[in-house]
Amino acid sequence: MIKELKKVKRLDGSNRMDYLEGTYKNIKLEDSNIDVILPSVEWFLRRLENNDPFHHLRVNHATIDKYCWKFIPNLPKIPPNLGGVPTSLSNAIEFEKLDEFITLGKYEDIWKALLTQDSFSYFVEQNTVSEKLRTFVDVFHKYKDISPKFDIAVSLGVGLGPIWGRYYDAFPLQQGRKRVIDLITKKSKYPYFHSGALRHFGIMGELYHFFERINQMGFQIVFLGPEYLKLFEEEYKIENFHHIVTPMRRALDTYGDNLEEVKKIRDEKGKTILFHSTGHVAAGWIANYLKDDLDIWGIDIGRSFDWDIKNKVRKYPKLEFPTKWTEVDKDKMVQHIKHLRNG
Repeated sequence: MIKELKKVKRLDGSNRMDYLEGTYKNIKLEDSNIDVILPSVEWFLRRLENNDPFHHLRVNHATIDKYCWKFIPNLPKIPPNLGGVPTSLSNAIEFEKLDEFITLGKYEDIWKALLTQDSFSYFVEQNTVSEKLRTFVDVFHKYKDISPKFDIAVSLGVGLGPIWGRYYDAFPLQQGRKRVIDLITKKSKYPYFHSGALRHFGIMGELYHFFERINQMGFQIVFLGPEYLKLFEEEYKIENFHHIVTPMRRALDTYGDNLEEVKKIRDEKGKTILFHSTGHVAAGWIANYLKDDLDIWGIDIGRSFDWDIKNKVRKYPKLEFPTKWTEVDKDKMVQHIKHLRNG
């Protein structure tokens, strides 16, 4: 059953459907029966225009795979044809345990289980990672019970369907992703979103209009993330631009200070939109940190906007640009996006 958007109220208790009509679509997620909302650029712009606070988060395969490897035994990490071996990771537990934890609200048990997952284990000695993972798990599962600001988007890959970021459908890990997301979304009373929407905006050339409208609204625009994000100021002709640079290693230790800097910009200059490229776990922690700040909006972009600056980055060889999805055939992606939007 599709969770109707109209059941989700604004922070002031009013109904937002009057001005969001026609700005989104209810669809199935990437060859599955999982219900998600596909928002348009106008969805975001109208919420900004109407001072409707939100923090848009994405959870893609990098995090979902950790759930899979922990809660689905005997999953190979990588397909044999890509160099992997068909053996299980060492300490997986039964999928039914994840169902039990979610049903009973035992989110601390999910956090503890993920901390012992093999691909997280080298982080465990870092208390800051443990803390932020714990917050992420709460945000991901409790969702709007923590804050009505939160909108959480999910994907079986990176939101580009079978074109990039997914394994073939029959591969066990890909099936595992589907099982995990299906369980999480069905257990929630709130609707989830399609995490590819932001990438779609870049591929379709819609971000130029997006930032033009935001400029007209007078927001302070803060980009939090790697050094290459500074290129967006010129690319999108962003006014009131601020860039808080994060290190490529151990950035988790800096985010508390970074967000206090964001709050200072808000205090001195007015309402602010934070675009952050920080990874999924940190993004959940950031959203929680700002959940009570109703004049700071948040959008977890990750690498979603990279399409528009891929040629500029080549002129700056010293800038780290850790993405390959922008090399995918544009015509195929455009066709895929049109199919999603048109049904």
